[in-house]
Amino acid sequence: MPSFLADVSFSVYLILTIIVIVMAVLWVRQSDRKGLIRLGITVALLGLVFLIDSVWESARELAVRKMRAMADATVARDEAGIMKHVAESFRYQSLDKKGLRDLTRRAATYGEWKGATVWDFDRSEVKYVNDTTSQIACYAQPSGYPPPYWCVATFQQEADGEYRMTTFQLYNLAQKTNGPEVGLPGVR
Repeated sequence: MPSFLADVSFSVYLILTIIVIVMAVLWVRQSDRKGLIRLGITVALLGLVFLIDSVWESARELAVRKMRAMADATVARDEAGIMKHVAESFRYQSLDKKGLRDLTRRAATYGEWKGATVWDFDRSEVKYVNDTTSQIACYAQPSGYPPPYWCVATFQQEADGEYRMTTFQLYNLAQKTNGPEVGLPGVR
């Protein structure tokens, strides 16, 4: 499903709603059969767009859901909940999937570790690399550790049809991707 249909923005709904209102006003003023047909078509179009948006999950929506699930799993200290969203081909600096698993195990033993939070998934920061790969960006913060980071995560569809995270980059919050990439403490 094309992302413009499966991931409809608020502005598209607003425009379609305004068109429906205009068609309803024209029909009430003219009370003719043509006006009723135009109103019916615009209402049906709005309903169809809503149905498609509700039924199909876009690559962006899927990546956001998985990022939130991974963040929730860090709070719950649920290693399996994190790793099920990480690709076998995962690479972050010197870490592969096994290294990330070891890092999550170590982090769970830190007394001050309370997990991570992610928020503000900016729709304008979505990048569709190809048909099976997308990047999303959001704020990410290890709870209790200042400052938050700007995180760019890459998700790729694997052979089983699932999208999983293949890598991520962290940036200074103020500079976002305009500055140099920053690393996680203890990871090279």
